[in-house]
Amino acid sequence: MRQSVETSRVLIIEDEPLTGLTLAEMLNEEGHRTIGPVASRKEALAVLDRTRPDCVVLDLALADGPSVGLGRELRSRGTPFIVFSGHDRDHVASNALEGVLWVRKPARVETVAAAIRDALGAK
Repeated sequence: MRQSVETSRVLIIEDEPLTGLTLAEMLNEEGHRTIGPVASRKEALAVLDRTRPDCVVLDLALADGPSVGLGRELRSRGTPFIVFSGHDRDHVASNALEGVLWVRKPARVETVAAAIRDALGAK
């Protein structure tokens, strides 16, 4: 674990189990405490009601549909988040994701961790 990274609680919302678990493991090694992964909007909202993550890593395509509505919910709660998706920003027309840091899959954990730090700094 890196000692220079401030520990933050990061909720991973990702419908691909291997991707979510791998990302969680790598972010834990970077010094974060991860929650999840969770694979659906319904599950994500339940977790958000029980916990207060410092930041969320949000995939766009979830088991029960698109996650754009979660972006609006995260903004209304004041929870910083990044998008972690195989889709380009150009393919999503939504104000809910405007100005959000976007990391394109596949990505190195350092890139994801840097985006989380940037999102937390913009809080």
